[in-house]
Amino acid sequence: MTLGWVIAGTIAQLMLGMMSFLLVAFSAAGIANGKTLNKLQMASLNIALYVLPASCFFSAGFVAWRYYQDVTTSAYSWYLMPAPFIGLYLVYAIRLNSKN
Repeated sequence: MTLGWVIAGTIAQLMLGMMSFLLVAFSAAGIANGKTLNKLQMASLNIALYVLPASCFFSAGFVAWRYYQDVTTSAYSWYLMPAPFIGLYLVYAIRLNSKN
């Protein structure tokens, strides 16, 4: 693992974390503004507001920690950890918004 790629990946993950926060904040506000949601739906949107950015920050920190331990390049795959969370949120938000 090279320091340059770890720094570039960490910066990209931090930016993705901020963008995922904005994604959830604006999409959840739009969904909640147009519909009456039950407590479980509101709680899931509120939790997503923190979980999506946290997964990005955690993965960036984990790769940096693995670089410090001088691990192989397989640690770069941890940069993909937020992708399923973001994908699941997008599917959930689109389905929630399309319900009558």
